[in-house]
Amino acid sequence: MDAFSRLIENCRVLVLPLEEKEISTGQSVLLQAMALGKAIIATETSGTVDYIEDGVDGILVPPHDPGMLRQAILELMKDDKSIARIGANAKKSAREKYLPQQYLERVSALLSPVESQSGAG
Repeated sequence: MDAFSRLIENCRVLVLPLEEKEISTGQSVLLQAMALGKAIIATETSGTVDYIEDGVDGILVPPHDPGMLRQAILELMKDDKSIARIGANAKKSAREKYLPQQYLERVSALLSPVESQSGAG
């Protein structure tokens, strides 16, 4: 395990403050933390809303709002039950939705109608 993975493995809560960009960012760190069952607090951006259901498998805060980010960190850090619940839900989501096999199945399902149409002509 590399040093970065050990940092994620050893954290209680992963905080992922991101800015909205034209190209989404943060998914690799987010998915790695989810797979390790970490509670995550992240900025609500196009790179996070596709993966985190707010309050279920992570906590989303508005971009450019350090007060809300601070409040979310302080509230979660004093609530061990929520840390455990969100972390367990994150791990479950990662295993059920975001493994490469699930990705391939979703892409195949999207391409199936296209393949059917191209073979019909």
